[in-house]
Amino acid sequence: MTTIERRLRLAGGLITIGLLIELVSLLVSSPTPFYFFLFAGGAAVVAVGLLIYLLALVSRTEKSG
Repeated sequence: MTTIERRLRLAGGLITIGLLIELVSLLVSSPTPFYFFLFAGGAAVVAVGLLIYLLALVSRTEKSG
């Protein structure tokens, strides 16, 4: 597995975990899950996953030629 594949897999996993946190927080009707939706799911995990994805696309790790 190449470096970009590993980074894309990590980014996809983080985004999936963030979306699952958001899904679970939407199923419970109390004020506390809103904080999980806002901070843990939305801001932290999904944003880090998107950042790793974008960095994997623009970074050069392998030399060609």
